[in-house]
Amino acid sequence: MAWAEGSDVVRHADAIGVGTAWALLPAGLAIALALLTKRVVVALVAGTLCATLLLEGLNPIKGAWAVLNPYVYEAVVNVDHLLLTAFTLLVAATLGVLTASGCTRALVTVAERRATDPRSGQLATWAAGLALFFDDYANCLVVGSTMRPLTDRLKISRAKLAYIVDSTAAPIASLAIISTWVGFEVSLIDEGLKSVGSPSGGYEVFVAGLPFRAYSIFTIVFVALIAWTRRDYGPMLEAERRAANGPDVEATAPSANIDDKHGLRLAVAVIAIAVLVFGTFGGLIYSGMTALGADASGASLRDILGAAAAYYVLFYCSIAALIVSQVLSATLGLAPPKEALNGAWESTKTMSIAVGVLVLAWSLGASIDALDAASYIQGTLGSWLPPALLPVCVFIAAAACAFATGTSFGTMTIMLPVVVPLAVELGHGGPIMLAAIAAVLDGAIWGDHTSPISDTTVLSSLATECDVVEHVRTQLPYALTTGLIAVLFGYVLAGSGVSPWIGLPLGIVACVAAVRFAGKPVEVETHAA
Repeated sequence: MAWAEGSDVVRHADAIGVGTAWALLPAGLAIALALLTKRVVVALVAGTLCATLLLEGLNPIKGAWAVLNPYVYEAVVNVDHLLLTAFTLLVAATLGVLTASGCTRALVTVAERRATDPRSGQLATWAAGLALFFDDYANCLVVGSTMRPLTDRLKISRAKLAYIVDSTAAPIASLAIISTWVGFEVSLIDEGLKSVGSPSGGYEVFVAGLPFRAYSIFTIVFVALIAWTRRDYGPMLEAERRAANGPDVEATAPSANIDDKHGLRLAVAVIAIAVLVFGTFGGLIYSGMTALGADASGASLRDILGAAAAYYVLFYCSIAALIVSQVLSATLGLAPPKEALNGAWESTKTMSIAVGVLVLAWSLGASIDALDAASYIQGTLGSWLPPALLPVCVFIAAAACAFATGTSFGTMTIMLPVVVPLAVELGHGGPIMLAAIAAVLDGAIWGDHTSPISDTTVLSSLATECDVVEHVRTQLPYALTTGLIAVLFGYVLAGSGVSPWIGLPLGIVACVAAVRFAGKPVEVETHAA
């Protein structure tokens, strides 16, 4: 064994295909298997094995062993990886405590109590989805099941409820600077940046790229517009008209789930989330300014975030949020300690697959790095692919991959190790780089929204008791609309050097126009006495 020059990964002296087109084979194999088998874990393991076989001169025994040592082993024991894994699990545990103590439902009930007609009912559901920004699974299950009796009473179709739930869950969780998604996204970005020696940090690039997240932003806006105007089109219009003119549903009092501790539950939820969000933001600023020392006075926010020990800050704040939620829930009598701990454990278990995928993604990324795929991509694609087309091409590729595989996380893990180095090379650390990375994240969410085999598609359907096929059929035209607007006013303009602060307002105007001119009011039939 010999250490690869300039790398912290192991490469055999007889390695094959380093820095050539063969270096792309592991990523291509992972994508192909993900599309064919719909099993991301199998695809990632096969991709890593393919890379180690090339690195070990096609020696099957050494190649198979190298998957575990060094790649999986190094992915597990790496300090940054451990901190991010712990952060993800701790946030999930905090969510479990808040759910077991009724605090997450208290957040939803606040919105529910203000709903008196179809418009306010849809807006309340949208607001509840934004309030539960820290996890898409919890968002789908809690908002969908809690709001369903209310939307039934207000004659809002199950298809519309499923659309609102599904189209707020992943976008807001992916955009939030603190969520069960952020550690996953930041770590993949960070690994890609390190593979090309970029001085930027993953969290810094993630935050800087938020204005370029066109699809996620436009989707959240589009849902609000559909709810506010009560204008629909396509299969959704038919579903809404059937619901509006269907038989009355027995009224369910919005306050049915409210007891004398509702205010306490709401306060605990707000406090725990505030500790997580504001604690992290404040911690990042403090950590960054401490690291910069005397240079902190003239530093920009991006410089401060880039200098911060982000993983440690996320880890410590997630511990604080879990302790606060557990202690407050117990002392205020919102849930017995054992029940709250069980909730934390059950919620943590739901993230086990995601953590496993993340470890395998790190392993695949390291093995691709050892093959020096980044240099080949930069030298080949960089010579003919215009930088202006990179964000659009990346969005379409990620959308197609996520649609076929049904997984946004899997798409990110497969594509980011390839896209980030290319984006750094073509974008030179500027807007095009940020837009390309944002396009991977957004494309993965678009495919997740439109795929009938997506986990959040199924969860949204189950929680709202809407048929999966009906949910996909009614949501697809809206996802296509916002996806097209995102391409035109997000990734195309960003690739042309236009500021996202120009593209975002234009895209919102386009969303308004689409709803106004394509949508039609939901008419309620009147019958003569």
